[in-house]
Amino acid sequence: YNRSPAFMDFFDDYKYTNGNFAAFGSSGAGKSTMLQCIAKRLREQGRKIICVVPEKGHEYRPLCEAVGGQFIKLGPSSPDCIGLMEIRRLGANAYSARTGEIRRESLLAEKVSWLSVWYSLQKRGLTEEDRSYIDASLIECYGRFGITFDNASLFLEDGVTLKETPVIKDWYDVLMEKPETKHLAVVLTRYVSGSAASMGGRTNVDTDNPYIVIDLTGLSDDLQLAAVYAATGFATDVIVQNGDVGTALLSDELWKLLGANSNPLAADYTMQMVKLIRSQGGIAGVTSQGMADMMALDGGKYGKGILDSCRVKFIMQMEEQEARLVQEKLNLTEEETRMITRFRRGEGLLCIGHNHVPIAIYVSPKEYEAITTSPADLRARLKQEG
Repeated sequence: YNRSPAFMDFFDDYKYTNGNFAAFGSSGAGKSTMLQCIAKRLREQGRKIICVVPEKGHEYRPLCEAVGGQFIKLGPSSPDCIGLMEIRRLGANAYSARTGEIRRESLLAEKVSWLSVWYSLQKRGLTEEDRSYIDASLIECYGRFGITFDNASLFLEDGVTLKETPVIKDWYDVLMEKPETKHLAVVLTRYVSGSAASMGGRTNVDTDNPYIVIDLTGLSDDLQLAAVYAATGFATDVIVQNGDVGTALLSDELWKLLGANSNPLAADYTMQMVKLIRSQGGIAGVTSQGMADMMALDGGKYGKGILDSCRVKFIMQMEEQEARLVQEKLNLTEEETRMITRFRRGEGLLCIGHNHVPIAIYVSPKEYEAITTSPADLRARLKQEG
């Protein structure tokens, strides 16, 4: 109201029950700018940042490079790869990095469960028999690398060096060996010898960089959902492993894992992941063009779970119909709802519990230069450089 600055520490768990946040707004309202602005400020505070961007990932590249980050492009045409079958979540809890303590729960069992869901996103209508075959094939595959349900088997004799884990081709070979599982190997073919072969290998990028952007732009519809799930799973592993360092997962359009094209297993994983991140000393920030997208699966069960796990909400400019839906979900007043439809780019309503405050997002000139996607700005820059 009076142009005073609004300060907010997402990691202040004394003030906020959790620092997770969700941002809603129509296309062009300024969600991506706000997300990148938050990412850069958190990085300056010494936090580790992982951005998962399903669409228009190139918009995140200039700022990523400006802060010395690692830009990872996942897709058939890219040489970048994050190993899908690697086991990373070794820590026992948010503070295990201090003690070196290894989790008592079976890490292999956890990974097998995660990979089973990843597989189900690419092959609909799996029978219980198929699910059993997938489970058994994964256990067999890791077993050939000396990895069992005993967590100690993940390491070489020195107890410190991790063993090499299998890749998708190794899993494919196991499925192809038996007549009853050959039909299940078809889904993995594209990751072995098909167009997505570059996505099925071992990690070849710097995953220790404190500022990571994972770009999933340009993936076909049948690959994108599984890729979003994989990237989000990787980010969650890193957050759990980093413990109390305080890591932020910022995902543009995470609703894809909750929408009508997803499935209950992936949606439930996403909902649980957002809850887990905060308990492990991190925060999750998600955006969506509208509330309806997040409420499209199973009557909004999973979308509501995400909203309930996000103490902070940013509501930016929306059309009348979408604003009415937000009004219902967040108990906004009539005046606040009308305000949402009149917001200009970069303006929004910050909602934390019963506190609703109109805000405007401002960036510094250098930040704006790295973040802006305005055609007019880009033309002016080219003219100046020319």
